[in-house]
Amino acid sequence: GTRLFIDNSRRNEAEILDAIEKNGVDTIVSVQHAWVLSSEVLASIEYQALNFHNAKLPEYKGYNAVNHAILNGDQVFTCTAHWMAERVDAGDIAGEVVFAIDPDETAISLYAKCHHAGLRLFEEVVKQLRAPDGLPRRRPAGRGAFFPRNSVDALRDITDCEPREAALRARAFYFPPFEPAFRRDGDTRMYVVPDAVRRLGYDTSPTGTLERAIESTFPVITSLT
Repeated sequence: GTRLFIDNSRRNEAEILDAIEKNGVDTIVSVQHAWVLSSEVLASIEYQALNFHNAKLPEYKGYNAVNHAILNGDQVFTCTAHWMAERVDAGDIAGEVVFAIDPDETAISLYAKCHHAGLRLFEEVVKQLRAPDGLPRRRPAGRGAFFPRNSVDALRDITDCEPREAALRARAFYFPPFEPAFRRDGDTRMYVVPDAVRRLGYDTSPTGTLERAIESTFPVITSLT
């Protein structure tokens, strides 16, 4: 049948509510939706709304989770499905997939892994949505932290960093086409690219693109049950 498209470059909640009413929608599944859904929208489907977030909650609410995970030296990364609430990334946990962060991981390779992990999680969530018992609702442990869009901007400058920290940040900010880590030489920025990108086969230019996909065979440590 014909798929209804609602532009999400602006909030457009009136159109969403109209679509829910006209089409008998009883569940919402959100991936990269730009807006927090209001209580009016959530109440219209009795809060049967799920969001997929590419980080562990509540530790990594908001933005730039892959960068911060590498900077923090995390050994594992989590993709999360959570029930939506009126606050950002604040709802109960419905499921998780957890996988290893490699010692030479870059931001873009970790993000690529998230896509594969997120697909696995999506399949499990849809399967359990149809099951008689449905999906769990587990309260997140602790308050966690919220990272705004600009939370990593100042960290790209590694001019005064010692070598180990510079190498860490080079990996954490290798995510073409976004600006990588750099050293300053007067008014000139010298971009720093981690050695791992050559081994993994990436374009190493500052505005390069991912030249090959990350295989989906990486080990999953834990998954939704």
